[in-house]
Amino acid sequence: METALTIVPNFLWTGILAVVFGVIVCMWATLFVQRKYGASILLILTLTVFLVGGGFAPIFLSLLAVGTATRINKPLNWWRDRFPGRASAARLWPSLLIIFVIVFWTAVGIQVFGLPLDVATTAGIMVIFSLAMVILMPIVVIVGLAYDAQRLIDPQKAS
Repeated sequence: METALTIVPNFLWTGILAVVFGVIVCMWATLFVQRKYGASILLILTLTVFLVGGGFAPIFLSLLAVGTATRINKPLNWWRDRFPGRASAARLWPSLLIIFVIVFWTAVGIQVFGLPLDVATTAGIMVIFSLAMVILMPIVVIVGLAYDAQRLIDPQKAS
């Protein structure tokens, strides 16, 4: 069971608001985040989800998404100038993204459905998957930015 924080004093409304704002965040992140104030609105929606009971775990991924969204349609000069290994990192992009998605959905599946093991073993496995997610999140973003920076320099090499 994941702990959550809420400013809503009713469990029913906490659940309803968390789901509604969660869906709004997903829609915004998919459809509108690339607009002028898209990242700022995504931050407000993310904090709202957190405050109405969306949980502590999603806030890390959401804040990383907000930070990444601030770089949409912006030049990647800083990355090109200060990340000389971007060509090597760019090759890791698809693999690391796939690994992160597998780790993420495995952790979600274990959290929702559990494992046919004792509680201590299941909790230990969840800790391992949680740490893997926290470690992989920023690495996937960095490698993705390296991929984009490399693609802008030489579109043939990044593919």
